[in-house]
Amino acid sequence: MSRSRTGAATLTLAVLTALVGGCGSADESGKPTTTDPSSSASATPGADAQASPRAAADNTDDVCTAAAVAIAEGSKKIVKQATDSIGKETGEATRNKQMQATFAAVADDIRAQAGKATDPGIGEILRKAATDVDKGAKAADPVTFLGTDFVRVPKDLQQTCHS
Repeated sequence: MSRSRTGAATLTLAVLTALVGGCGSADESGKPTTTDPSSSASATPGADAQASPRAAADNTDDVCTAAAVAIAEGSKKIVKQATDSIGKETGEATRNKQMQATFAAVADDIRAQAGKATDPGIGEILRKAATDVDKGAKAADPVTFLGTDFVRVPKDLQQTCHS
């Protein structure tokens, strides 16, 4: 196996490992799910909004879910980029630029959700997540970033954004 094919195969394995370890599960629509019973939805749609005026204006679930979807979609794109490079003579520099661009796009998507957040605390959590993902856009070695720092972002969001 050529060096570039070996590197692409290694990247693909790293991406898949990172995604399995770093992302929560999702339902069939792609919406992240949780096993935390305290975060389960009300049996009656809108019951929480009726109970609290603040809840009616709070879009935390929407923006947190959209940020999680952006991360999942970016992750899928990175997997596709990695698998597409197998068997091709895609150079490391080209692959790195593709990954950096994907990380930048994911960070922009998360930042957009931060701007939509009605809860200032959630907005701050999302801005921090976007800043963390931006590091991948600037990383000299985005593959290492993917396997270390990037996998922490969805875990952190799952713990802080939906709590």
